Amino acid sequence: MASDVPWRREVCDEAVTLHDGEMHIPMDRPGIGVDIDEAAIAKHPYQPIGLRHYKGTLTEIRPADAKAFFSA
Repeated sequence: MASDVPWRREVCDEAVTLHDGEMHIPMDRPGIGVDIDEAAIAKHPYQPIGLRHYKGTLTEIRPADAKAFFSA
């Protein structure tokens, strides 16, 4: 199960689904089937996250309020 920021559906109308471990892209839309709402993106400015600690281990990058994005 993939997760992402809770506001992802505000910024894109992605109709991609996952079935049996495969990504299915709708054929009735151009490209990969994603339209981006730039006004909605502007409400959520980029916030850099340090991905490595001084020990070299990776940081958990999912926000604490991450929500499931794809449904089977």
